[in-house]
Amino acid sequence: MLATLFALALLTSCGEGKESFTFLKDDDDLGKKIEAEWRAVPGVAEARYEYTHSIDSSGIGLNAALKPETASEELVQELVEIAKKNYWQSTTTVALAAGIVKGEVIPPKPVTDKSIILFDGPIKIDKYDEAQVAELNQKYGPRPTKK
Repeated sequence: MLATLFALALLTSCGEGKESFTFLKDDDDLGKKIEAEWRAVPGVAEARYEYTHSIDSSGIGLNAALKPETASEELVQELVEIAKKNYWQSTTTVALAAGIVKGEVIPPKPVTDKSIILFDGPIKIDKYDEAQVAELNQKYGPRPTKK
């Protein structure tokens, strides 16, 4: 499930300068921050991230298991918004993808029980979409620029 999706997200992420060719501590730190915030959300049983980089792309794969009694579309959207907020408030250009399931633990990949999958895909942030940029600026403030 997530391995294929994460590979797709990595392939479709655009390299934006030399930084996309090397391990970036800021990218890894973003994954750590999102994971920590996801873990703190009531109803999240488990959360993990994986930062992957190669010569032509990088990405953060986020995974969460939501307690069955609290799993909902609203909780999924809360986690997606946390990821978007943290991305927007960073200077990173890494691609984000997430797999969110209903359960007490994150299952091994690939997930064979499709009925537990609540979200499985890229977290889309288009810095060139004026409407989305305006919305994110309104919610989270202007995106910082690299120093």
